[in-house]
Amino acid sequence: MGARRGISGGEKKRLSVATEIVTNPSIIFADEPTTGLDSFMAEAVMTVLERLAQNGRSIICTIHQPSTTVFEKFNKVILLAEGRMVFAGDRLALPVYFARVGKSIPPYTSVADFVIDVLSSSEGAEATLQIAEKMHAAWINTGVPFMRDWHESLREQYIQRLQSEGVADKLSSFKGETKRLALRKGSKCPRPRTMC
Repeated sequence: MGARRGISGGEKKRLSVATEIVTNPSIIFADEPTTGLDSFMAEAVMTVLERLAQNGRSIICTIHQPSTTVFEKFNKVILLAEGRMVFAGDRLALPVYFARVGKSIPPYTSVADFVIDVLSSSEGAEATLQIAEKMHAAWINTGVPFMRDWHESLREQYIQRLQSEGVADKLSSFKGETKRLALRKGSKCPRPRTMC
């Protein structure tokens, strides 16, 4: 009789993700769900998480050195370099933002690989820290306004599309909707006579 074999590291990772999903949480925190998996299984795990997100679950995932196919499954990303935020926003805005700060992504280049290359240095930890500080400063100075403009542009495109479809008149602003809901709730909420 041979020795009993347990499950592999990849199987443990998949089991861990499955155990989280089976409890049906509204938020899933996935800490490096693809570590130790081959590219096929990494993509399979991320596809499951992507489907859950599309069905209304919030998925928060940390990941190091994702493949292009895995990276493209994210809709929002926060990039950290040496613990400093260098980007936070729509994944599709990432190449546009990096071009704005002088780091244009060459054609046919993986965005994930390019970002890793830009944020690291072969010259050692001190050089990598300097890059992180420079990119963090760029984010503070230009990134936040860039993302505000990016979202406003997306909002305008969405409204234009709805107008062309004839449904824009049904939209209201966040402030207007909040006020309307507060007034509606207030009218249904009984108050003690002493407060009238």
